[in-house]
Amino acid sequence: MVDSGDLDLIIRNARIVDGRGRPVFRGDVGVAAGRIVGIGAITGRARAEIDAADRFLAPGFIDIH
Repeated sequence: MVDSGDLDLIIRNARIVDGRGRPVFRGDVGVAAGRIVGIGAITGRARAEIDAADRFLAPGFIDIH
């Protein structure tokens, strides 16, 4: 579990594909200062929130460097 603290964005209720070969799992993704800082169950609030509505989310696949 990740506490939201000072997050700019939380994408909630996503089916997450993390690229590590693990099965897809449901969770949230937290973003601060343009970087992903948390994946999993994120408590609290952020400046903005998006409900992924059970859509797939693949954090980190665009710029994997």
